[in-house]
Amino acid sequence: MGKIIPQKSYEERSSAFDWNSLTLANAYVFATVMKNKAICKGMLERFLDQRISDFTYLEAEKTMDLGPLSKSVRLDVYVESSEDTTFDIEMQAQDTGELEKRARYHRSIIDIESLEKGRDYRQLGDSYVIFICRKDVFRQGQYRYTFKSSCEEVANLKLNDGSYILFFYTKGIKGEISKELKALFDYMEGKFSDDSFVQLVDREVQRIKNNARWRRDYMIQRDYRMDYIEEGREEGRIEGREEGRIEGKVEMVKKMLEANLSLKEVVKISGLSMEKIRSLAS
Repeated sequence: MGKIIPQKSYEERSSAFDWNSLTLANAYVFATVMKNKAICKGMLERFLDQRISDFTYLEAEKTMDLGPLSKSVRLDVYVESSEDTTFDIEMQAQDTGELEKRARYHRSIIDIESLEKGRDYRQLGDSYVIFICRKDVFRQGQYRYTFKSSCEEVANLKLNDGSYILFFYTKGIKGEISKELKALFDYMEGKFSDDSFVQLVDREVQRIKNNARWRRDYMIQRDYRMDYIEEGREEGRIEGREEGRIEGKVEMVKKMLEANLSLKEVVKISGLSMEKIRSLAS
């Protein structure tokens, strides 16, 4: 048995943090802001310095689960354009030491998701995995790090697989970026800007922070994740095996169901598929 985590009331947990201090650099706020299609499109155009076609698919906090033995992943923002180009955009406040491997996994799971629609390999569109970082993962001071596959033996020979991984560093000092993107990065670092798009983003951030439902949704996600982390750590120390982690996650889901959260909310918070949640609810 794992350690019993003392349960606190919603009011007690709410007092432990300042919701009003959250900024666009917070992953939850960022994903919620990006539900605004105009803002999402404007962000992408600034990151890639190019026009983006209209979206045929747009989802924030999308969970991708390949099966019971695979690690599920929740993408902050997942977009597919009308030209079959997919974009995964992640807000990353800390350097967790595994972002390069995580970017690789995100890229592969997006490709599998596309192929599950019945398409041939040749029909795979371009894909962009974008991490917006407040820490310099590569310690080179660049605003942008762009990775594409190339041949080591033959100069200038590129693997034209249409796959791109980009890391942006909001406090960079090297490289050329547009003044619009620089204004956006400055805003993420708490600096005022008279840029019209940044002001649009700020109004959306304030609207979210003034919404009681989103505040409560953030608190629920935050608290259950904290409980899951603590239970998982304790199970791991006692049992020393993966089963403890899985059991802790199942217990977390059961608690959410007992608290009468909707199945959709449980899927969003837990990262499990709807099919798994329904099996636990039955």
